[in-house]
Amino acid sequence: TVFFGARLALRLQADDPAAGRLGALLLALCPFFLFLGGSYMNHVTAAAFVTLGAYALLRAWEASGHGGWALVAGFAFSWALATRPLSTVAMGAALVLTIPFAARELGGMAPGTRVVRLAALMVAGAFPVSAAFLAYNAWFFGHPLRMGYEVVLGPAMGLGFHQDPWGNAYGLREALAWTAADLRALSVHLLEGPLPAVAVVGAYLAVARRLNAATRVYAAWATAPVLSNALYWHHGIFMGPRMLHEAAPAWALLFAVSAVGLVRICPKGARVLGRLQPRNALAGGLAFSTALGLAVLAPLRATSYAPSDEAVALRAIPAPERSTPGAGDEPGPSLVFVHDAWPGRVAMTLAAHGFRLDQVETLIRQNATCAVDALATAAAAGEGARVRELWAAMDTVPRADGLPPRVGVAPGYLIRALPGERLTPECRRQAWSDRFGVVDVAPLTWRGDLPGGPARGALFVRDLGPERNAVLLELHPERTPFVYSSVEGSPGPVLIPYEEGMRLLWGEGEALGPAEPAASLFRN
Repeated sequence: TVFFGARLALRLQADDPAAGRLGALLLALCPFFLFLGGSYMNHVTAAAFVTLGAYALLRAWEASGHGGWALVAGFAFSWALATRPLSTVAMGAALVLTIPFAARELGGMAPGTRVVRLAALMVAGAFPVSAAFLAYNAWFFGHPLRMGYEVVLGPAMGLGFHQDPWGNAYGLREALAWTAADLRALSVHLLEGPLPAVAVVGAYLAVARRLNAATRVYAAWATAPVLSNALYWHHGIFMGPRMLHEAAPAWALLFAVSAVGLVRICPKGARVLGRLQPRNALAGGLAFSTALGLAVLAPLRATSYAPSDEAVALRAIPAPERSTPGAGDEPGPSLVFVHDAWPGRVAMTLAAHGFRLDQVETLIRQNATCAVDALATAAAAGEGARVRELWAAMDTVPRADGLPPRVGVAPGYLIRALPGERLTPECRRQAWSDRFGVVDVAPLTWRGDLPGGPARGALFVRDLGPERNAVLLELHPERTPFVYSSVEGSPGPVLIPYEEGMRLLWGEGEALGPAEPAASLFRN
């Protein structure tokens, strides 16, 4: 991303290479881009291929350009589209509409007779990835243009103003509020300086008499996903406004152009208050803010992303091994049952038996956990009539208020229970098994073997209780079972033999005594 961003900046700003190099340097050091780019999310992939596509598109449109660049541009944009569709459509449209005019302003655009040829080459370059993307959708989701988002979350996940899958209203007011929040957060996170980056950009765009080709390209590229995201109900705030991360190259380059442009607008030699020169003061303030952000405040931000103690413990867990009979001390494969929360067990059981995730979310949030557990049990047993009966009694219309109260089971872990509700014996057993605390299974699953793959190390799975765990034990007789859970007196999760774990977590339910109201069951 940085390489092609720098090449693009130097080509667009050939008449001002110093400003182009400054933009490339800020992109290389941009904390927002680097920190989120170091995560496991795919925003940085879209950023890389959109930046490559922008550079290739400029080279293709230049009068001296080669048709091969159009192939590269089509391939790059299609790869970004298959990664993050909405933002790629917005940024790709902005670049396609601005780069041809930039090429003309910079010394010559491809002759009109070549336009159709360039478009055909872009389509050809896009074909391999686009065909695979459409085939993937058709195979898994039933239609080439139907994406996994819709299958997972239903029609409410789409664009526009409506109620989102979790029951929250998303209208014009919410769109304006979230967009403002995104831009405000971007001001802070982009370069971490005390001067708000987006405000600097806005000031320059407001006072500049004329925007050169580079600025027009950067501005369209940077703001297009802001506008498209305003029509989408989900605005992620993890590590900053992450839905704008793929546009971070444009924002870094646009900030450099704006900062240099504001300084140049200030007249040379002008003074206020006797000796103060506004031009020098503005240049010094922008330089100091950027340097302070990159050198001091960005490292502080990085420390805030340090993993929690629990995450460190999960990362440090040794892969449980055993000696394979007849193989000496050679390690053998294992099956690790991770004791996740009761609502998680219920939710994943429902998802595994055909319920969409928006339906699961609504069921878990708006109904008593014990009632939803009964629905999941019936679904797992294939009792269709019982499932329909229980579903009819559920609150299934998404809403954001009037939710059932929550009851504490373990530190930081709550379930839903109606006032005065008495848990069934099975529900009391489920809640009782979580009394020592729960462990999120998600960070562990990718660290071990994959289901259906070779048995080489640990296969991490969710603990569903001894009866349902038996299915997995039968499927994997070659693996030694373990349980990963908190136990009484342990400072955190520990790895224990399977039989001991089942006895500790699930075998003491009789100690609960007669049925009690859920609200009083765990008050101590």
